[in-house]
Amino acid sequence: MTLKTLIDFYCVRFDQSPTQVNDLMDLLAWCYVSEFISPSGYKSLLHELEKRGAEKPEFSDLNVLPIYA
Repeated sequence: MTLKTLIDFYCVRFDQSPTQVNDLMDLLAWCYVSEFISPSGYKSLLHELEKRGAEKPEFSDLNVLPIYA
């Protein structure tokens, strides 16, 4: 999968263009989990998106809700 293919897939799936590069990162993660992209393809596109300013969200114990309340 290429970056252009990912952008085109985003446009078809959400009926709009991505507004920021992190939108594409979220879709890329979904594609990987859904096995639409290989691990090597995921890594390649991940590095490309990071070069363009995408960031993975940072998690800490403070913003993670317990599963059982």
